[in-house]
Amino acid sequence: MPLGDTQATFDGGGARLDAEGVNRILAARTVAVALLVTACSTANQPAKALVITHASKDLACPSRQLKVQSLWGDRYRVTGCGRTTTYQSACNLLDCAVSEQGEQPAPWRGRPDPGPSFGDR
Repeated sequence: MPLGDTQATFDGGGARLDAEGVNRILAARTVAVALLVTACSTANQPAKALVITHASKDLACPSRQLKVQSLWGDRYRVTGCGRTTTYQSACNLLDCAVSEQGEQPAPWRGRPDPGPSFGDR
């Protein structure tokens, strides 16, 4: 049955929506799912953009020529312009710090001192 000028029943307590209303709901759901998928894929590797920025500078190589490989333990291997380097990342949600392998890791901003340990009491 075409949804042109006809009424379509929307299963929500007997409410009725026209085809335009149904299309709006479907479009909103599609956008919501797309945003959720994008957020989840970004959340899996929030440091990657920062790694690319650092590697482009450190390797003196345009970012479009860099190949980034995710490694275990929040590490990334970056290859480009005939060189390779590895970065360690530390993220607190989407706030990330990146340091080249072998460098002193960047400190956490706003992280409280751990205080005395249980054995020190």
